[in-house]
Amino acid sequence: MFRKRSQIQKPKRIRKSKEKKKHPKVAVLVMTDREGNLLFKHVGRKKVTNSQIREELSHRVTDSNLICVKQKKEFKKAVKGTKSKKVVVNKTQIRRGVYSVQVVDKHVSDFKVWLRRFRGVATKYLQSYLMWFVITHKYLTSEIESDIGRLLNLASSDRWAWDEYWRLVNTKYR
Repeated sequence: MFRKRSQIQKPKRIRKSKEKKKHPKVAVLVMTDREGNLLFKHVGRKKVTNSQIREELSHRVTDSNLICVKQKKEFKKAVKGTKSKKVVVNKTQIRRGVYSVQVVDKHVSDFKVWLRRFRGVATKYLQSYLMWFVITHKYLTSEIESDIGRLLNLASSDRWAWDEYWRLVNTKYR
């Protein structure tokens, strides 16, 4: 009797080994300011480190800025050396007066939902997807259509959007 390949049952040890495999997580640094400028940057294959955060802050934050961070060890170490005013928001507190990290958390959750529809992205192309997300959510939010192909074409061919994104990425926030 002939059986289709999809009907053949794999041995239990092979099924178990496939279940145990976990996809590696990658580190993405997310920053925003009150004007709505976004920065999503792929910074490595493991957790975001103190030096990476400090480097990004030095490029974008002046001494007169206020930095609002979560109460994680790496974030607190990174902002310790800066001369800017610092506000550390507790995990249970979510916001401290007028300062909040909910805006960044919302952008992160929006990105995860947006990325889920692609059913996985290669790490090699992650920065391109991050830029595409920033462009669509910063400049095209009122004009977004469900046509993904059109948006891909626009994001890859619209020189003004790319120039504007790079200008925002390389500016210091005041």
